[in-house]
Amino acid sequence: MDTRFSSAIHALILISEAESPINSTAIAASVGTNASYIRKLTAPLAKAGFIESSRAAGGFTLTKPAQEISLRDVYCAVTDTDQIQLFDIHENPNDECIVGAHIRPTLADVFHKQNEPSNANSHRPPWPTASLRCAHISDPRRLPTNRRTIMKAAILTRYDKNATNLEVREIPTPTPASDEVLVKIHTAAVNPLDNMIMRGEVKLITPYALPLVMGNEFSGVVEKVGTNVTGFEPGDRVYGRMPLGKIGAFAEFAAVDARRAGSRPRLPVIGGSGDRAADGSHRHAVL
Repeated sequence: MDTRFSSAIHALILISEAESPINSTAIAASVGTNASYIRKLTAPLAKAGFIESSRAAGGFTLTKPAQEISLRDVYCAVTDTDQIQLFDIHENPNDECIVGAHIRPTLADVFHKQNEPSNANSHRPPWPTASLRCAHISDPRRLPTNRRTIMKAAILTRYDKNATNLEVREIPTPTPASDEVLVKIHTAAVNPLDNMIMRGEVKLITPYALPLVMGNEFSGVVEKVGTNVTGFEPGDRVYGRMPLGKIGAFAEFAAVDARRAGSRPRLPVIGGSGDRAADGSHRHAVL
């Protein structure tokens, strides 16, 4: 299955919708692939004059308005036009990304029309003549900037009786729901419950879907608040314990039910000035 065409459209939409230049790692996280594949995919798109990248910008930007980029031109740029085939859609876009969550149904409709033969004697699909704008993703949320699109997290990929099987991966930064706050994690506690989850001892209580971001208890600073959240604002110092059904404190950021977060008290730092707060830059436990 050749999905270069759909992946290229996905990447171009993401680039066009992003508020700032977006790099190959962030694009890969949305498409559901790796950065190496995206670099190979963006090379012909840059050669065709659709996108450009520079170290100063820190990522890719469009060189022309999306409505001026036809799907036909994208297809020609990334495929061998002597081997035209029906259009496939990449299978694993990231549902936590705005574009990733909508790309399959959007392209399914576009490709369904284009996959119909133009006449009874044709064995090729007609060239897609619509512009990239026909696959525009409409979503009330705003795309995160490149700085906030990707984060590192400790992931459980399989249950392990020795409770040692965690992998550090780059994944999309979560978007807080209306009743959640996005917390920049400063410290996270490791406790017996984490070990029990990793060993698979709570599967009957909470059957987690793997891979899973681990971590129950956290301390950090509010980065963003959901639309229905009151009592917190960006910059507030918080701590708390995540609900058993939605953990994820072993990461750079976590979307936390606002009811599970509390204002973090300011504690004096031993050996320091009395007005210095104990936060992630110090080795004093808050939890």
